[in-house]
Amino acid sequence: MIIGADTIFYYNNKKYEKPKTKEEAFNNLKELSGNKCIAYTGITIIDLDKNKIVTFSSKVDIYLKKISDDEKDWYTQNEEKIFDCCGFVPHGKASIFIDKIDGDCNTLLGLSPSLIFEKLKELGYNIKDLEFETKGGKKR
Repeated sequence: MIIGADTIFYYNNKKYEKPKTKEEAFNNLKELSGNKCIAYTGITIIDLDKNKIVTFSSKVDIYLKKISDDEKDWYTQNEEKIFDCCGFVPHGKASIFIDKIDGDCNTLLGLSPSLIFEKLKELGYNIKDLEFETKGGKKR
């Protein structure tokens, strides 16, 4: 089974991709500050055993607080994963700038376990078909 996903942020009909510089990340935050942006995650599951492909998406509305220039500067200098998202990492240090989230917050991580599990059930799998690794490396 192959599962692939990617997340894109939008605000005011503009797509925000991974910044190439800290200055670009700062400017992204400047534009998004005090506004609602939307994160879309597209997910595809390819089930090689059943020869099926399932594609779906998840949408999350993110409401950001007003972020001062000092806060933006601090953030862009201190977030180690700043180049992984559109300039802010919602589950990282940027969580202090989020006022509220409408939708499955796991979508912001790239994959929502509950959405994946629902799609796997639609493909005919059940909880007993899944293996989870424990901290000790044992599979259950």
